Amino acid sequence: MNKVLIICSNFLPVRNGGTIRCEKLAKYLPEYGWETIVLTKKPLKGTKLDFTYSLEHCKIYRTKNLDFASAIINFKVKFKGFFNQFPVLRKKATNRSALSVETESRVKRRFTEYFLVPDSDIFWALGSIVKSIYIVKKEKPKVILSSGPSHSVHIVALFLKLLLNKRWIIEFRDPWTMNPFNIKKPYKLLAFIDNYLEKIALKHADRINVTSEEYKNQFLNKYRFLSKEKIVYIPNGYDPDDFNQKTFHKNSKFTIVHTGNFYQHRSSAVFIEAILYLFKNDLLDPKDILVKFIGLLDQKGLDIITDSEFNNSFQVTGQVTHAKSINEINNADLLLLIPGPGKGTMPGKLYEYLAASKPIFCIAKEGPAKEVIVEYQLGIVVNDIDTIQIANKLNFLIESISQGNFFYPNTDEIKLKFNREKIAEQMAGIFLH
Repeated sequence: MNKVLIICSNFLPVRNGGTIRCEKLAKYLPEYGWETIVLTKKPLKGTKLDFTYSLEHCKIYRTKNLDFASAIINFKVKFKGFFNQFPVLRKKATNRSALSVETESRVKRRFTEYFLVPDSDIFWALGSIVKSIYIVKKEKPKVILSSGPSHSVHIVALFLKLLLNKRWIIEFRDPWTMNPFNIKKPYKLLAFIDNYLEKIALKHADRINVTSEEYKNQFLNKYRFLSKEKIVYIPNGYDPDDFNQKTFHKNSKFTIVHTGNFYQHRSSAVFIEAILYLFKNDLLDPKDILVKFIGLLDQKGLDIITDSEFNNSFQVTGQVTHAKSINEINNADLLLLIPGPGKGTMPGKLYEYLAASKPIFCIAKEGPAKEVIVEYQLGIVVNDIDTIQIANKLNFLIESISQGNFFYPNTDEIKLKFNREKIAEQMAGIFLH
């Protein structure tokens, strides 16, 4: 059996949107003749771990995670005056203990994207190069797959390509420098280095995989040396096995569920304001509605809920296990999707929403998520500009579902397209070609 070395920033028992793709590839690639080896970080102390799922056949190498970002937070607290020169880094918290886990996570993300290239994992990546050479020498993989973000994983793979001339597949689940969620670097030199690293990585990779068709177009437009043949589009998806263990319960209230985290330009505020408009104008009874945010909520959304008189109509769980998240999706009456900015932005949760066969309310101006929902009539898509328009469309969809007037279409064909096993087969197909 051939071997593939997957380099990713997080892996089991850490589970999030990024780790799940690599996890499912490791699960299904052996069915197509590929033994998987993984190089990843050791989880930091305090990281939420999910031991409900494991891969016994997958060999995992972990290298020390240098938590530079936490050190910066401590430094930021001590030297608050210096950091307040940069508006993007200002925070209400003035001491270390005042930072909640969620706030600390956001501070880390904003600071590291502001100053580090390509991201906070660069120190882990540089520290893992020697170990990665050892792994390649020992395991002798035919192919290396680096899957980002974090895009520092591509730096490790680049060194392996240059030093050992291994076949290299570079994968972008989200763009590198063209990600609409990126924070602009404060110095031109940092932006130049970021773009240069992306350029040399794309030049040396043997194949490039993207999880959105638009990402492919963006790369082709930016880098004229790339050919259409070198870039392939293999999307994210869902694993049917995750939906086999269903635990159903009847909701006492009409339940709207959003899974995943809100951050930066992806905000819950516009949706929360819309549903509060319906409550305040007696178009919906707050006693009959429950909105569940399964994951981390953005601060603006939290503040709107806290300041309202309808707190009991909202529930914010924080981070939960993947199995719990899937169970919440299965038991929802309506699923909420807010992709955020970008023509190519395609949240992985859409595929799990699709697998649950539940109607979707999507707030999006553009992007492939909007196109899929409209094309297959999976729910309603509304622009993110007008609160009243969002409220009216939401009220219409809730009434349609409650009265049994919303008929979910047959999606067997599209589900097959996004099956994780099918995706693993497609990935195996580009490893040697």
